[in-house]
Amino acid sequence: MCAATCEGWMLLVMDAVATRTISSVLGMYDIMEAKVTLVEQLTMARQPFREMEVIYLLSPTEESVSYVLNDFQSDRRANYGDVHLFFLSPVSF
Repeated sequence: MCAATCEGWMLLVMDAVATRTISSVLGMYDIMEAKVTLVEQLTMARQPFREMEVIYLLSPTEESVSYVLNDFQSDRRANYGDVHLFFLSPVSF
C-alpha cells in the first residue's frame, strides 16, 4: 500500500464508517507498523501537516468527499503533502 512508497510517517484520516470498519480488524500497533503516526476523524477540526502524506479512508458518500475537498479548497496552502485516497466500496456516479 502507501507505506512502501512513502519515505516518512503518514496521517490516516477516516470517516465514521471507515473508523468502525478498521477498528474491528486492526489495532493501533498494526496501523503504526504501516508508518501511520496519527489517526484522525474526517469531520473534526484537524491540524495541517503540510510536510506529511495523508491517507484518506472513506465510505463513498457525498458528505465524506465534501470534507476532503474542503481540506484543499482554501486560499491558503493545502493541509497535507501527497494524498492517498481510498474508498471502502466502489464509487458510483
